[in-house]
Amino acid sequence: MHRALVAARYATPVLRGALAVLLLGGCLSERGTHAAFARGELLAKLADASAMSDAVIASACASTSSEDDDHDGVPDACEALLADRFAPVVIHSTDESNYPTNVDDFLGETVLAFRDDGCDAASEAVPVKEAPTQQDLLRRSFPSPCGGAPVTSDGSRSLGKHRTYFLSDVREPVRGGSVDTRAWTTYVHAYPNDRGGVTLQYWRFYAFNDALNDHGGDWEGLHVVLGRDRAPVSVRLLGHSAIRELAPRELAWEGTHPVVYSEGGGHATRASGEGIVARDCVDSEPCMVDLDDPSSFVRQETWAGGHVTWPDGQVTHGGALVNMGEKSAPLHGQVFLRYSGLWGSPGVFYMTSGYWGPAYNETSMGDDGFITAWCDGIDGGKLDVQRECKAVKRER
Repeated sequence: MHRALVAARYATPVLRGALAVLLLGGCLSERGTHAAFARGELLAKLADASAMSDAVIASACASTSSEDDDHDGVPDACEALLADRFAPVVIHSTDESNYPTNVDDFLGETVLAFRDDGCDAASEAVPVKEAPTQQDLLRRSFPSPCGGAPVTSDGSRSLGKHRTYFLSDVREPVRGGSVDTRAWTTYVHAYPNDRGGVTLQYWRFYAFNDALNDHGGDWEGLHVVLGRDRAPVSVRLLGHSAIRELAPRELAWEGTHPVVYSEGGGHATRASGEGIVARDCVDSEPCMVDLDDPSSFVRQETWAGGHVTWPDGQVTHGGALVNMGEKSAPLHGQVFLRYSGLWGSPGVFYMTSGYWGPAYNETSMGDDGFITAWCDGIDGGKLDVQRECKAVKRER
């Protein structure tokens, strides 16, 4: 494929728009029939288009009059442009049984409930709201029948998952994720960081985790950390219990998009397909995820207008890229951020119980309750760390 067409495929929307002008104007041709644009001139046009994209982003990020509805000191337009520019390519194994979905579809299939396993009267699930909306998750308080301070649904976080609100595990047919890939939403959290730049978090949601520790509700993701010049200085990958920080050179990139791998069943984010089992591979069985073998993976582009490519070559539309805003000031109606309960039913063990959403996530959480997965490297001069990065109350 012509390198200009490759550039068009993996460019950001602003750059794609500039390239479209060249394409529609007849500037690009596989056989070079328009002699007016020689190879060097064509590449110069592409460089100009890229510079145009940089200029638009620089202008949006420097604006002091633009809207900042999540009150984090970064203009919303700047967040949107940066989020799209660095949105990842996610590689899913063909052995995956639970593909992504989105919050609203999931809520329509679950029940908001409460449990206190230290109180006989509430040791079993107490239903609160069937098929809750995002708003239904908030401003609830449950006075335990056995006494103790009330537990709230948008501030109390149960360390051991003993006394908490939770969203029940969904039915088996729903656990596989959304059949329509347009429902594979990627949720973005953008905030000013302590490097003078912006950190971009990309979160994926799965209705179920069927690795060794089966549980309902699984949030996974990565952070792209930008420096003062809005270029990546590191990438943080969320694992099962820790966050792995890598230099940009340690990852593969498609233009400005990092390429990451979702662990089959467990969905932890990895830098390569090494050790991730695939199935139905053309050359061997069993096999591992390998970008040289398209039969071993499903490729998801998470940016606006992105696509999902299947092993048989079928291409479907990708899901939305949604900026959630801050927990203290959600954007675009994503108030689920404030829900502090579990996203799956309590199980027999901690590891087989549901886990928390992005703003209360457990991965690498500090001993003082600091939610590292949500606030790592946050600029405390621009956001209230206590309010944004910690639960109001810690339960057992």
